Amino acid sequence: MPSLRLSLESQVVDLAVRWTREEKLPSFKLRGWNDLAADLLAEDVLKKQELRLSDFQDPQRDVSVDFCETLSAACLADLFQALKQEKHLAELCLHDLGDKAMPTLCRSARTLRSLQLSGCGLTDAAGEPLGQLLQVSESLCKLSLSNNRLGCEAAACLSAGLRCNDFLCELNLRLNAIADKGCSCLGEALEVNPYVLETLDVSENDFGEVGEKILEAAFGQSCSMSRIHLGDRGGATRILEKSPTAAVGLEGAAPLPRAARRGFGFVVHCHSSGAEICAEEADRPISHPGKLVDMQQDDKELDLVFSIPRLEPDVKAAVSLSATALKITALQQTLVDLQLFSRIDPASFELSTRDFVLELTLVKAKQGELWPRLEK
Repeated sequence: MPSLRLSLESQVVDLAVRWTREEKLPSFKLRGWNDLAADLLAEDVLKKQELRLSDFQDPQRDVSVDFCETLSAACLADLFQALKQEKHLAELCLHDLGDKAMPTLCRSARTLRSLQLSGCGLTDAAGEPLGQLLQVSESLCKLSLSNNRLGCEAAACLSAGLRCNDFLCELNLRLNAIADKGCSCLGEALEVNPYVLETLDVSENDFGEVGEKILEAAFGQSCSMSRIHLGDRGGATRILEKSPTAAVGLEGAAPLPRAARRGFGFVVHCHSSGAEICAEEADRPISHPGKLVDMQQDDKELDLVFSIPRLEPDVKAAVSLSATALKITALQQTLVDLQLFSRIDPASFELSTRDFVLELTLVKAKQGELWPRLEK
């Protein structure tokens, strides 16, 4: 690993660098968040010849590590030992892990905020250590177990962990082998503990209409869940959404909007010949719709500010207006599409973009009218 120094105060990152130098590992990835776009961050890092922990500008300045390749048994043993002393690793992504390594991993990963184990070949044998992890971890917020072979036994073990867990927000069980019995276990856990999870993905599993109804009922009673992906049924995709407060008196309310995250995701590709910094998913079009982050008004006009990740300042955005609707598009994708609270003058508007922010001024059709919100 020449030239670029990784000063991230992370034993796991130091271990990955050593493996790369010793040719035990072809490459690995670091992911983070910074106020600077990836090209500007790369320029800054090049000047310093060093990537520092302060370049990871999440609130706790923590790091995400993705081991893109299968690790040997010896490397896994070193990794699990390093995890026990880790302080700044927020997320760990592993591939082709297998059931045998799961007990040691789950005992070592109690301080992680996100654990990504998609496509690791896990079966029901991995269920017990995963359930034990959920019972003891007070930091794990995201757990992805998609594209494995987890069945009803694993679902039962996970459910036992969910019953006493107040910290897990996202659980991804997509593309596994969970049948109706497993859904029953999950549904019971959500009823016993209505404050666990915000989102659950159980799409592309083996359950039928019975399991779907159980999970739908549990979702309706949950005090914290806002989204559940149940998969396809009858040619239609079943995704249910609601405000987390719907279970305590606002039944049918729309999901509460999340605060827009400011800044830019970046990926550092590390390998034996060096390292490159690029924008996260830079090869894809804009993948997130515009989010309204500020709205100001006077008697005549509305001043709107939308946050649009990955919208470069030189990209032209097109605005389509009617008296009651607003639509904004760029790069052949719809960023904003909504029905307005009241009427506007569609012939009069001002649009500008800066630093991944889109600013729009609309003229009210009825002067002096106070809009309590933007959408109808």
